[in-house]
Amino acid sequence: MSNENTLEVEGPEEDILETNGEVFYFTKDAIECLNRWVFLEVAETNELDKSFLSIISDINLSINNSESRENKIGSYMVKIKIEVGDKAILLQSDLKYTGRNWKTFIDKNITPSEAKTLQTYMRIARAEIDPKYYYFGTYRINKILSVIWKNKDVNFNKFIESCLDQGDEDIIMSNEDEYIRHLAKRLVYYTALNALESKKINLSDSENEQLKEAVDNNYKLTNKDAQEIAALKGANGDVEGYFKNKKIAPEKEKPKNELTVEAELANFREVLLSVVQKVDGVAAADILAVESELRDDIVLSLERMVVLLNPSEDEQG
Repeated sequence: MSNENTLEVEGPEEDILETNGEVFYFTKDAIECLNRWVFLEVAETNELDKSFLSIISDINLSINNSESRENKIGSYMVKIKIEVGDKAILLQSDLKYTGRNWKTFIDKNITPSEAKTLQTYMRIARAEIDPKYYYFGTYRINKILSVIWKNKDVNFNKFIESCLDQGDEDIIMSNEDEYIRHLAKRLVYYTALNALESKKINLSDSENEQLKEAVDNNYKLTNKDAQEIAALKGANGDVEGYFKNKKIAPEKEKPKNELTVEAELANFREVLLSVVQKVDGVAAADILAVESELRDDIVLSLERMVVLLNPSEDEQG
């Protein structure tokens, strides 16, 4: 019918609105969104505060419940954490819309540990992970996101599909540091694939494998390389051979530092104390202006250092 309009939002048809002779079909999701917007517009301040506090209370409860059950049902818990993350993202949007500060609200209503966990859930939710990858579990997903997150052009699902295989899972089970280095190389490979695809250059499976091997051996695609590959493809040339010749020998191992662990730690202490003194006098607003990823990486590194400096009895043995 020419006088009918449908608001395209996923979900079952829920209600109909007729105005000025036109009929609009609204979905359940659309109605919830509309009701939320109306509430934000007309509610009194105390009503908004009560609603936001109720939401963060539910989120906090979900965080504590999910963390305690994490190891029991990995895929299901990824789904739960994404739901919590989505809920928090929506709350963050509502707070901003009503003129409230997200960080101030979070600092006031949940602990720093819970806030850090919530940030992780929100990061996972924003990645829009395909449910078929939920079985990875939040630990592995977080490792992948820690490598690709700063590159806004990287799609999590495409990265998994085009860059990782069963062998990658074996690496993370045996060596976490090696897995991070492996992911970094796969990110270089992903970037190369995207660069070639943007120039309408599609590689065969065998050519892809040779590109992957070259990247694993320190090769990085350049614009000049892309032009040469395009010319080879156009002339039915040997693209596999091209990538084989691009493998770069690993860098020579640098001379080992003869400093003892104690000397290294003493040097680290001096640097750390110097940085702490400088940061100690900086206004909180300036600290918050620093990229959150940078702050998180520093906190994680320091937490890791605390663990390393306090080995357990088993590790001492």
